[in-house]
Amino acid sequence: MRIGLILFIGLMVASTSVYACECCKDSLSAQEYFEKADVVFIGIATEEADNWIAGGKKFTFVVEDAWKQALNKVIYVSTPFSHQCGSRFNIGEKYVVHVMKKKGKYSTDCCMGNTDTHIDELKLQFGKGLGLQISSNADALMIGVSVTLLIVLVVFIFFVHSYRSKS
Repeated sequence: MRIGLILFIGLMVASTSVYACECCKDSLSAQEYFEKADVVFIGIATEEADNWIAGGKKFTFVVEDAWKQALNKVIYVSTPFSHQCGSRFNIGEKYVVHVMKKKGKYSTDCCMGNTDTHIDELKLQFGKGLGLQISSNADALMIGVSVTLLIVLVVFIFFVHSYRSKS
C-alpha cells in the first residue's frame, strides 16, 4: 500500500513537471516573443528572493531600457520555481526579459523567451526603447506627504477653533 502511494505521487509529480513546461521547448522568433509580452526590458538581475506566497521566486532588476511601456529604474519580476517552468536569472548578469503585467505586477516564465545572449542584436531589432519613467514610488510618497500635511492642517484648525470657542 505504501509503495503504491509513493509510486502514484511520484508519477503525478513527474507527469506534472513534464506537462507544465512543454512551452519551454517552443522556439519562437525574437519578434514573436516580443509581441507575446506585455512589456520587454533589458536589465541586470540584482537580487533573488523566495516568493512563497506566489509560489516561486522574485527577482529585482535594474532596468536599462524598456519597450511597450516605460518602467521604473528598479522593478520586481515574479517567476515560478524552476521546476514549475520558472525562469532562472543569475545575479549580476544582463538579460532581455519579456514579462506579463497583471494587477500592476510583473511576471515571467521559461515560455516567455528571456535571454542573456544577443542582447545588442535584439536591441537593434526592437528599435528605440521608451526608456525609464519617474518612479511611481516617488509619486506615491508625494501623495502620502500631501495627505499627511492636509490632516495635520485640519487637526490644527480644529484645535485652534476649539481653543478660541472656550475663550
